[in-house]
Amino acid sequence: MRRCDVHQATHIEDREGRVHRIASKWGIDEDGHLAKPSEGGFGCITDTGERVSMWEARAYYQEDQAKPVMSTWVVYDRPRDFPNKFVARRHYIVRGDPNPRASEEYAVADSLEEIRQRLPPGLYCLPRFADDDPKIVEVWL
Repeated sequence: MRRCDVHQATHIEDREGRVHRIASKWGIDEDGHLAKPSEGGFGCITDTGERVSMWEARAYYQEDQAKPVMSTWVVYDRPRDFPNKFVARRHYIVRGDPNPRASEEYAVADSLEEIRQRLPPGLYCLPRFADDDPKIVEVWL
């Protein structure tokens, strides 16, 4: 996270040094002007419902929007680069980007059961969608 002003902030640090995710902001008009202290000031309401005023805030931060928030493993049946194998490739989901980004992480196996055993434990399997590439067998979250 990088330090920023209240307008761009996704997180706030209070005087105790605790960082909270911002759920909403108050005291900022449609043009982006901040309310003066004589007008009640401005501040944020955190995702836990805490109200943090301008006087209680130590700093404002913006979360890195390009940071992956989730990964998936896509299992392929005989893709072009491994025509006689099953392949599981890791993809990252990035906030604000509707297209998953392929990583360089992958596993190769001779059978579907073998490739499933090579996936990290604790994942949930989604069957392929009708409009998926025919080489896709399933996706693991």
